[in-house]
Amino acid sequence: MFFSCNQKKIQDNNKEIQHKSSEVSYNFKEGKVITLLKRLKEISGLSYDERSGHLLCNNDENGIIFIINKETGEIISEIPFADRGDFEGIEKVGNSVAILHSIGELYFYNWDTKKTEIIKNLFPNKMNLEGICYDQTNN
Repeated sequence: MFFSCNQKKIQDNNKEIQHKSSEVSYNFKEGKVITLLKRLKEISGLSYDERSGHLLCNNDENGIIFIINKETGEIISEIPFADRGDFEGIEKVGNSVAILHSIGELYFYNWDTKKTEIIKNLFPNKMNLEGICYDQTNN
């Protein structure tokens, strides 16, 4: 499932549908604040790696997966997966990490082979995509 920042009306079975943002509540009084390093200033994707118990993130312009200790915010490791680009989201999918480029390309980094596969042309027109999600139960 893909979402774009452009809230456009689309046609679905001859009915007009307006995309809207959903409201999610969060209790900030019970949360924990972690200060990240300046080089992680512009995080544009965040995911949880159940295998290691760490957080995976990417920043907006560098093709690097950062593995972060969820308790301290410390960078555990950095994994280059691509050259520079406008990367907007990250999700752990099985034995791979999927990273979304804003124009709709998906980069799949495989933990075992240490190689990246790029899937292009997912959309007929370039879009300004801003996030990705993965539902292991239903996908």
